[in-house]
Amino acid sequence: MARAPRIDYPGMIAHVSNRGVARRPVFETRKEMRLFLALLAVQVRRGRIEVLAYALLLNHFHLLLRSPVGELASSMQWVQSHYSRRFNLRHDRDGGLFKGRYHSSPVEFDEYFATVVRYIDDNVVRAGLADRSSAYEFGSAFHFARFGGPPWLTRGPVEREVRRTLGLDAYDPSRYEEVFPSTQPLEVAQVVRARLASRVRPAGGDTNLVTATPRHVRQWLIDNTALADGRVRRRPLLPIAVALSAIDTRRHDAQVLGVALLRLACGMTMPEIARRLGVSLATAHRLWQRHRLCLHRDDYARALARQLRSATRRTYVSGVGSDPTTCK
Repeated sequence: MARAPRIDYPGMIAHVSNRGVARRPVFETRKEMRLFLALLAVQVRRGRIEVLAYALLLNHFHLLLRSPVGELASSMQWVQSHYSRRFNLRHDRDGGLFKGRYHSSPVEFDEYFATVVRYIDDNVVRAGLADRSSAYEFGSAFHFARFGGPPWLTRGPVEREVRRTLGLDAYDPSRYEEVFPSTQPLEVAQVVRARLASRVRPAGGDTNLVTATPRHVRQWLIDNTALADGRVRRRPLLPIAVALSAIDTRRHDAQVLGVALLRLACGMTMPEIARRLGVSLATAHRLWQRHRLCLHRDDYARALARQLRSATRRTYVSGVGSDPTTCK
């Protein structure tokens, strides 16, 4: 079966990750971590990628990259192959080092950019490598919490986010963790992981639902409803608990709205939705068909667009609760 083509176009920002085969360590020494970063720097100097944020852990890595000329795939292939050969030579081994092709997920709206940076920083803390991401030498937070840093690290986007969020005229590294704290709510981290693992890209990408007008949100719903057939998993946008809490249960069509949000915003399949709502699969399909018919009604479309936009803002702007029990 042919592999799905990579999403790769000039100017794309992507969250990139890979781990060792059979979860084995891919970085066993500080020297090897520095080698991997040096290989990334080679691709930066060649103008093929920009490194916006990163974290190297023991058996995997996370990168936030921009592809100025649409050559992310070939750049990552070069980095991974050169690193694997050097690693195998050093450790007298052969065979693959990484479990396969890297995972990547486009970062298509501003609020999700900040979420991915927080997720990358949070990985360091969850792995127990440091109490705070800014204390870990092989993560970008270490440099953003200080002035200076390696020349191959593009600091502009992250520094602009700090200035914008805090209303600063000039970047202050001591305030980095106010915008990018060392911990991330578990339910938001689950969405990031699901998007990273997903091979599906919705039509037109993910419209910035936080700031889009209701007309654009409604068009996003129509486009993605046309793609969803109940079998293919969509790329998730929201935690399940946040999507369900956004539904106005006083409406007579609350169940229909619930199916629509779980399908379109949470990326759930119809069998998963049926189990989540405690209904039969046939009932879930009937509710989905009602959604398809109702979507062309102005009152229903406005209600769904309003709830989707509200839930998106809660997730990526206001933030959701950090209590892990809220994500069932």
